Amino acid sequence: MRIEERKEWAGIVNGQIDGILKKYQTDDIIVLAGEKYREFLDFKGRTVNVPLKGMRIGQMLKCLK
Repeated sequence: MRIEERKEWAGIVNGQIDGILKKYQTDDIIVLAGEKYREFLDFKGRTVNVPLKGMRIGQMLKCLK
């Protein structure tokens, strides 16, 4: 996605994240998205674990299988 599309997508996802964080009252978040997709996400200061950080998409998919 282009940067404008990623910003728009992040706005939608941030709304979903807010709902989940309110519902589950959690402090730990696991994110499997790549760096460009995490760029505009707002986790409200929560601890974010990115276990596949630094991997390319092919490596991520192989690891997730």
